Amino acid sequence: MTIMIQPEVDEIVRESYEGEIQSYLKWEQTRLDEQLSDFLPEQEAEVVRRSSGQVSPLKPYLDEIRRVVCEEWGWCNRRDDGALNEPVNLVIALADAFVTCSSRVPFPPTLLAVSLVKIGLDRLCRERKT
Repeated sequence: MTIMIQPEVDEIVRESYEGEIQSYLKWEQTRLDEQLSDFLPEQEAEVVRRSSGQVSPLKPYLDEIRRVVCEEWGWCNRRDDGALNEPVNLVIALADAFVTCSSRVPFPPTLLAVSLVKIGLDRLCRERKT
């Protein structure tokens, strides 16, 4: 499987977001979590704040995130796609999956994709099965 829709479109998207993605990839997971928390509904944000970092802002949405990543986008079938070995390409493709799938998560797709790539997509999909 390939992530290319149209080579010229992919290149435009890559150029537009590469700096932002590279910056996010340098962040620690705690900083990403803090940023993601800003997009939570107030009640869920309060639970995350009170947990002092013990509860991920992704937790209320893990079933939906796994549905998109593991089932609809099919990470297990895409894992061996050489183009996805490059973290920026993987983030772009994953963010696109959240835009195109009927996802009900409140997070910006690029920020969410970076966080999931850092957590590990194999881990995310493996934990669904257990």
